[in-house]
Amino acid sequence: MAPAYACGCGAMVPGPATRIAVSDEQSVLRWDGRQEQIVMRLTVGGDAGRAAWIMPVPHRAAVRLGDPALFAQLAGAVAPVHRTRYHFWPREGDWPFSGAGTADGAGLPAAAGP
Repeated sequence: MAPAYACGCGAMVPGPATRIAVSDEQSVLRWDGRQEQIVMRLTVGGDAGRAAWIMPVPHRAAVRLGDPALFAQLAGAVAPVHRTRYHFWPREGDWPFSGAGTADGAGLPAAAGP
């Protein structure tokens, strides 16, 4: 599946007479059909030594520091691969026929009913 842009829609609240800004936000989402897990990485700047982070969630949530290596692993997993081919149509062994389980496209939409 290709990466997509997302916004956590949270807020960073610094103490009085201090400033804070989030210039970049990256998120990895996991949904198991019942529960959503979000791992976020924020690039934060400003002069605040401390701040509260407010994130709207539908129910009480567990929050903990994540592993920063996750984003490096993800970057490696989705990095482009350069391949030179001298034919137009994919052949056996070419993506998406490589059998590596990397097909990420959705199936064709079903025909509309009468």
